[in-house]
Amino acid sequence: MSRFTLPRDLYHGKGALEALKGLTGKRAVICIGGGSMKRGGFLDKAIAYLQEAGMETKVIDGIESDPSVETVMKGAAIWLNLSLIGSLLWVVEVP
Repeated sequence: MSRFTLPRDLYHGKGALEALKGLTGKRAVICIGGGSMKRGGFLDKAIAYLQEAGMETKVIDGIESDPSVETVMKGAAIWLNLSLIGSLLWVVEVP
């Protein structure tokens, strides 16, 4: 059996992106969809802030608005292959 627990702290609004550099952890996964984070320059900023916090980052892109089971399973495989079990941080682009 596997268990997935969602984080209980969500950051949003002014200053939320910069708050990434103050978080602690070893690894972070950034999940994005169509690319608005890339086009707006937010992805590069998020990666830089997380690296400033000392975290290894991985971007999973191309996630549809209502992800298919196949997309979820691909993300789970990446998670397992990178030995991310126990990692605590997800940065998610909301379409």
